[in-house]
Amino acid sequence: MDKSVKINLAGTLFQIDEEAYHTLRDYLQALNSRFKNVPGGNETIEDIESRISEIFQSQGGTAGVMTKDNVEAMIGIIGKPEDFEAHEQAAGFQSETHWKKRLYRNPDERIISGVCGGIGSYLNIDPVWVRLIFILFTFTAGIGLLLYIALWVALPVAFTDSQKRELYGESFNYAANGSSDPRGNLAANNLGNVINEIFGAIGKFFYVIFRIFAIAFGVMFVLLGFISLLTFFFLLFVRNQGILPVELHGNFFYLPDFLNFVVNPSLTPWICLLFGIVIVLPLLAIIYWGIKMIFWFRSRDGVISLIALVLWFLSLTALVIILAGQGLSFSQTGHATSAIVIENPPDTIYVVTSRKIADLKYNRDLIIPDNAYAMYANTDSLQLSIRANVGYETSGDKTARVEIVKTSLGTGIVDASRKAESLPYNYKFSHDTLYIDEYFTLPRDRKWSGDEIETRLFVPDGTILWFEKPSSNFSLMWRHDDGEIMRWEPASNYQVVTSDGLHSSKSSKYKK
Repeated sequence: MDKSVKINLAGTLFQIDEEAYHTLRDYLQALNSRFKNVPGGNETIEDIESRISEIFQSQGGTAGVMTKDNVEAMIGIIGKPEDFEAHEQAAGFQSETHWKKRLYRNPDERIISGVCGGIGSYLNIDPVWVRLIFILFTFTAGIGLLLYIALWVALPVAFTDSQKRELYGESFNYAANGSSDPRGNLAANNLGNVINEIFGAIGKFFYVIFRIFAIAFGVMFVLLGFISLLTFFFLLFVRNQGILPVELHGNFFYLPDFLNFVVNPSLTPWICLLFGIVIVLPLLAIIYWGIKMIFWFRSRDGVISLIALVLWFLSLTALVIILAGQGLSFSQTGHATSAIVIENPPDTIYVVTSRKIADLKYNRDLIIPDNAYAMYANTDSLQLSIRANVGYETSGDKTARVEIVKTSLGTGIVDASRKAESLPYNYKFSHDTLYIDEYFTLPRDRKWSGDEIETRLFVPDGTILWFEKPSSNFSLMWRHDDGEIMRWEPASNYQVVTSDGLHSSKSSKYKK
């Protein structure tokens, strides 16, 4: 158990632990050295001891043991020995020489923030006149309001006695309750008191209005933060949500599953972690700010806020570096094209699908807007399949041909073209029938690279196309001569190719 010592300060007994006693003893010895050769120095020391006794009593010193923290808090209020001038007089620490004055916000004469009270104390005038001047200039293009806000931000608050001594200068005196009242005659100024009461009432009114708006915005911030946070985790980290819009139908939005098909699997956990930090930290900050606005409490969160900001910045930087490195594999577009020329094209061409999406085994799928692109993933076998496109247009003459255009992204054109060439896809034209697959599957050693395959069918005007079912799983496109592409779904088995589009036909006997 720590040893404690009983001391007498200004006629009051206190019990203080040994460490605190040594700190207090050194402090008093330093003050004694500073004032021992100053006229009235003994009275100054007695006044300081009385002030220390008052502070200790306010800290509950008569009911418990004073600690080093209590002594250090007292020193912070009164000031360190070096804060005192060498020629101070005993009564109220007034100096024969002037204190170096400094402007602070005065919490003892505060209506809103203490700016006017601080200026009044610094100039030793009634703050009411300062307030009237600010109001007058506020009606002059808002200069007064802007200046007030600037001073509110720039000026510190005079909390300690040493700060108040700098604010008031040589007129500073301790009152009986430990506060300061340098003028001592404000009560006699009835007009000033009335005006101060009016300002006080106006200040309280605007403070209430401000608090109402602060609480409303705080509630909005908290709700926005929580909803965004839940939505983030729900959409990106929860499997099988089932509430996505029709255009984004599927359950491929579980982030780790998707990343495993796009980037190196060893990077997936890091990307998820960094992405989570970059999104979650700002949302938590919004929630915290909302709570502070609602309950209006002070907190020493500067260090934590700085650490969070540094962590967010480092996470964002690392995420950008990783994604930029992976994004290099998507910087260039490459194509690989093969063609089949159809000699003596028939009047009717039958389009038959070999491998169908209905027979594909997958547990994740994603269909992006307009059904232009669809992916089907099997997370167990880590296989990714992509729906193929089919485009139709007139050849402009009596010839016909089938082109298979494969597209991929890579670090360069050569790399992208090599990736496109490696895409497996089955197609064949026999007699009057075109056999093609509804999808293609990436090789096992390949990551997704924006891969696409389109079968382009060029046929003479009036050729009839037959589909084995009207609603195909293909992404069907009609290409106009001007390059415009139109998505299209066949309404019947037979479709007639014309220069202005496709038209339904009831039988293969139809001929334009």
